[in-house]
Amino acid sequence: MAPYIQWMVYIGMVVSVILVIYNGFLMVTKSINKEGDFGKVKKNLGYIAMGIILLTGFYSIIKLVV
Repeated sequence: MAPYIQWMVYIGMVVSVILVIYNGFLMVTKSINKEGDFGKVKKNLGYIAMGIILLTGFYSIIKLVV
């Protein structure tokens, strides 16, 4: 597999972990007062989870083909 594809996947995973930590922090601090903010944070975490699943699937398919 080309090294740049591996690096893109690794960078995507690192960014995903950072976003999960950031949204977890927002969930604990900011969304205590406002119910609408809690829903936004939950929606963002869902999008991040979908991104991680897609990134893992992409990596698995590339690994299988190459």
